[in-house]
Amino acid sequence: MVVRRKRKAQAGAGRIGDFLRKAHRFVKDKKLISNTLSNLGYGKASSIASQLGYGKRKTRRRKAQRGNGSFGSAIGGALGGLLPF
Repeated sequence: MVVRRKRKAQAGAGRIGDFLRKAHRFVKDKKLISNTLSNLGYGKASSIASQLGYGKRKTRRRKAQRGNGSFGSAIGGALGGLLPF
């Protein structure tokens, strides 16, 4: 006769795991740890937290702007290119 063990719940599953995952994402996105440490005068700890991803800004790709339909191109075209945008 084979005795089977009960499966343990997967770590991070359920309400508590969802809450912790969202809280962690919020802390990283808002850079709370590195900003707080730098404001308290812990520059070295702040730089370490920043290197671990708790202070870096996410790099975002900028979309190439086209001249179709943007406010600047409409104004610039109407004024004969006098405006810098």
